[in-house]
Amino acid sequence: MNKHLLFLLFISILLPFSTFSQKFEGSQFCPIGYNLMAGKDFKLRMAPVYPKLPGNMQNADKMEYVLTYSLYEVLTRQLMENLKVYIPPPTIFEDKVKYDQYGFPEVTVQKAIKLSDAKYFFKCQVRVEEAFPTATPQGMVTPGISILFTLYSKQGYVPIKNVTVNKVMPQAVKADLSLLAGLTSQEIVAEGPTLEELMIECVKELGLHLEK
Repeated sequence: MNKHLLFLLFISILLPFSTFSQKFEGSQFCPIGYNLMAGKDFKLRMAPVYPKLPGNMQNADKMEYVLTYSLYEVLTRQLMENLKVYIPPPTIFEDKVKYDQYGFPEVTVQKAIKLSDAKYFFKCQVRVEEAFPTATPQGMVTPGISILFTLYSKQGYVPIKNVTVNKVMPQAVKADLSLLAGLTSQEIVAEGPTLEELMIECVKELGLHLEK
């Protein structure tokens, strides 16, 4: 095998591990806002699952309660892994800012810059919904996840990135607890595609857009 072919073989092996450029490596991404909304049709289809879900927060929808925390954990875990950044806990600002009912900060980037030495700040909105309300059979669900991610720099108040990512599960699945495998403290066996897997795909695409 000549040197040219050896080089091409080396590149083909290396490419799958070089997806991210590490543009933000070592930086801190500080959360300044996060919210999740589950669509009405999605929640109706998942209604049989509600009695099996953990959570007893007053005035909170149980599905949104579970997904708010679990998908945020997936979001931050994957961003830290893919971009090699550090994301502090949502309570990083302690009692200096307001927090929503789930414990996520509600603070302007102007104030956050004054309170933190982080290099970057972000807001994120996540929506989980039934992608095909009229086409998906009863007892089934075809989840779609959309992410709106806004990134700011400590150098200014204008966003440096506004990224929207949309992903739809490639097939309808049973509207049961299996869909939430990996997203609750319960031991759930995945019997098909899961929301966690779909969220991981979303965050991977998000990371690629952020590094452009």
